Amino acid sequence: ATATATFTPTATATATATAMATATATPTPTISPTTLTVAPASGTYGGTVNLSATLTSSGSPVSG
Repeated sequence: ATATATFTPTATATATATAMATATATPTPTISPTTLTVAPASGTYGGTVNLSATLTSSGSPVSG
């Protein structure tokens, strides 16, 4: 008598992965120094005089 056996291999794999990342950005303002340049002015006491000044930041005029 001849006996024949058949085997079917079974593989089971279980993988579990959990990843969590949290990033928080905090802005840091850069403050540029300013310069106020005043033009010379003169006038008579009790009269009217025109005044002029320029506000700059890093060499560029500041608007407003």
